[in-house]
Amino acid sequence: MTEQEDPPAPPEAADQDIQPLVQTVQTVQPQTSHDEPDEHSQLLPSPSPAPTHLRRRKTLPSKSKLRSKLLFLLITVLLAICIYASFIDDSMGEVEATISCGFCLALLMPLQALAHVGDDAFVDFFVGICTNLGIEDEDVCRGAVGTQAPILAHDLRHISLASYAAKAFCSTVFGLCPLQQVIPYTVSLSEPGKPFGIEAVRGGNGTTSMAGRAMEFEPMLKKWVGKGRKPFQVVHLSDVHVDRKYLVGASSVCSKVICCRDYGLDTMGPNVTFPAGKFGNKNCDSPPALADSMFSAIERLVPNRSFTIFTGDIIEAAVWAVSPPSVTEDMSKWFDEMESPSYPALGNHDVSPVNSFPRTTSLTTESQTSDWVFVLASQSWEKWIGAKGSEQVKKHYGCYSVVHPGTSLKIISVNTQYWYKQNFWLYDSDEPQWDPNGILSWMARELHQAESDGLRVWIIGHMPFGKVDALRDQSNYANQIFQRYAGTIAAHFYGHSHVDEFEISYPNYDDRRAETANGIAYMSGALTPSSGNPVFRVYDIDPDTYEVMDFVPYFANLTEPSFGINPEWKPYYSARDSYGSYLDPPIEKQASMDGKFWHRVTEVMEKDESVFQLFNTRLSRGGKIADCSSRACKSRTICMLRSMRAENNCIVIRPGLSFKDSKRSSEPTAEGDTGDDDDDGTATDRTGDLTMAYARSEVEMEDVDQWWRESEACEGVGLGSMLRKLGRGGLKASRVALIALECR
Repeated sequence: MTEQEDPPAPPEAADQDIQPLVQTVQTVQPQTSHDEPDEHSQLLPSPSPAPTHLRRRKTLPSKSKLRSKLLFLLITVLLAICIYASFIDDSMGEVEATISCGFCLALLMPLQALAHVGDDAFVDFFVGICTNLGIEDEDVCRGAVGTQAPILAHDLRHISLASYAAKAFCSTVFGLCPLQQVIPYTVSLSEPGKPFGIEAVRGGNGTTSMAGRAMEFEPMLKKWVGKGRKPFQVVHLSDVHVDRKYLVGASSVCSKVICCRDYGLDTMGPNVTFPAGKFGNKNCDSPPALADSMFSAIERLVPNRSFTIFTGDIIEAAVWAVSPPSVTEDMSKWFDEMESPSYPALGNHDVSPVNSFPRTTSLTTESQTSDWVFVLASQSWEKWIGAKGSEQVKKHYGCYSVVHPGTSLKIISVNTQYWYKQNFWLYDSDEPQWDPNGILSWMARELHQAESDGLRVWIIGHMPFGKVDALRDQSNYANQIFQRYAGTIAAHFYGHSHVDEFEISYPNYDDRRAETANGIAYMSGALTPSSGNPVFRVYDIDPDTYEVMDFVPYFANLTEPSFGINPEWKPYYSARDSYGSYLDPPIEKQASMDGKFWHRVTEVMEKDESVFQLFNTRLSRGGKIADCSSRACKSRTICMLRSMRAENNCIVIRPGLSFKDSKRSSEPTAEGDTGDDDDDGTATDRTGDLTMAYARSEVEMEDVDQWWRESEACEGVGLGSMLRKLGRGGLKASRVALIALECR
């Protein structure tokens, strides 16, 4: 048995599993659901001929009693898992994972019945949990959880409980099922006489170690050779999270995810102990003054820049208080302020509700679509990408391509939110969606055209393909495309993680070596002070190959006295000079910092602890340093750097609810760590060519848990984070029991 589930056969309905619950709700008419009728709605009596999904009904007297029963049933299941988790032996490992996943699928039964009652009941239930358990303040629960819960209700009305989607739902939303194995399909690319696209060709052996070899013909490769000419400069901005409601003098200490706002009570006035300064605070998102300071620094420090890339996330982390009008206003202001020319990408925060990008296969009302974001982006970006690119943004769901004038460089901007696991619209179908909205096929066509035209390509987007946040299926299929056009793609550029890092790609992830590395993705850190010292990055680009020769992050130190008066933006380090100095033999003068270069850097990190800790400090520009002193953390981090494909990033979910005050295996761990200790008391982790032995200690488990919380920083507060907090044992059993007693 493995940590992952086997790829599913075509799903079959599990209606018989929920018939007892359906009988309970036979007399209740469906409430507002905002969905068109579907096959699963037949579990309930047919609605009246009028279109009830678009109008509200009066609450029936029996609904309150029904909801109480469902609530009690749900909490009973939770408590059963708690009792199980409190006494189960940690060494059970995979058995524990199977039981936990089974509990979660059982938990979906009452939730699915509640979803069929209607959105209002579903929202009230989860907002009640959030509020009564004190997970967040009441306004946060109502605004964040309340806007995301209807999407989960929609999902549950459209999936069966035995499906791949249900297990993915439990893995992502609750963290109670293992990450699902990739369904091995082969991407059909560039074959004469055949269209581009994801061809549904199921792998024969059901494995994924070598799955994902694109069907292809011989590529038309152009040799890209540097001539030693002077590089041109490009600025990279990401995750700015500008808070237009930031108030100088407001308290920088509060009960919310971000502070420095007027939250009433003691957050304003003369009694505030820690007032917010003009340019920001570590507990707050970016004030407009900080963004203005950054733009001034770019103008002063990089006057000869050729263009800017922006990899998404404009909107602040107060997701409970945003709305389509406020998002529209904030995004419009940001794009008015950005310098020309700029090439942007959309982030998961650049929509309302947060992360919400329905697929074309989702049954939505007009108010639930994200089309308004694409129209806004199309209008705002046309001054940079032209009329053709502007039309692409609307037609291809936030994606476009453009050749930068006077160069042979084509920039392809991809909306990565259609495989972002916190986009809850991705779990509303039993039928796998190989290519959401046709985006991967569109990207493949653009790459093929670039290859035919003799152009080099940059891929830009918000979320990196190798992160745990990326759904493994689409990451695998995209990787097939990237491998086919590896000679055409000069580099990838992303954000989302808020830290300065990179990802390396390989044609075979079972053979990760410098000699086999064939792709590189660069991730820039964030402007928002909540993630460390504010930063923007400047690349030196070879004008003949369009590969990265060097980069320098420019940062402003939050702790310096001058920050509160006028932030001083200064160079942090030269990546080539700093990391290149550790390489033996040294990097050749005309060689770029490609995947081979960065793999060699990771080899130095393995051997030299000081170099690894230097990299760890630089993730947050020294402003929010996470402890990564254990061998387990080092092993996992290096493995993630060596993966641009999500299934190979060495992160697995060890499911299991726990309300004990100890670190259990519900946290992600380095893949290969089965929990079985060697004779010497250590556990061995083998990830590609990376082999490390490390002691299993509570300190290291705390380190893993700390990393997991950091990895979710970009997601923001909401229903997903609340449910995973339950799933990882973040609340005391006594508090959950109290809620259960109140609902009896």
